[in-house]
Amino acid sequence: MQFIKILENKVMIKSIIENWEKDKSKLEAWFREGNGHDYEEIVTKIVELFLQELQIDKWDIMSYSKVNVIDEGSYQGELLFVIIPNEYQPSVSEFIITDQYYGSCSGCDLLQGIWGYSNDKPTDEQVRELMLLSLHLIQKMKFIGDLDNED
Repeated sequence: MQFIKILENKVMIKSIIENWEKDKSKLEAWFREGNGHDYEEIVTKIVELFLQELQIDKWDIMSYSKVNVIDEGSYQGELLFVIIPNEYQPSVSEFIITDQYYGSCSGCDLLQGIWGYSNDKPTDEQVRELMLLSLHLIQKMKFIGDLDNED
């Protein structure tokens, strides 16, 4: 039974990447409008665009929309994003997590470094860096149920 669950989770992660490949231009357009100055805002947009319909198997689809953020830092720290499935009383093993370190200045915070304290529309290079940050947030996504199976 545990093997089936692991297999389902890997299929769902693959589904996230397929959704990324299909719709990443929507995220790029969103960044070009000047959005994405906050990690939570970016993760919420990622969930909206890429986690709405995740194919579990031939018949089942799961979707996600709620993002909870745990931040125990102050000027610097680690943000833990807990992404909760859209279903009644979901199993904790179906929750998705990802994380991001943050700092208090452009030298120690990736997002501040990308934007450079500017509120202007981003340059092509800034959009490229924001897309790379987003892809890394997706690549770090794990199902809480998978954490038991890590060596």
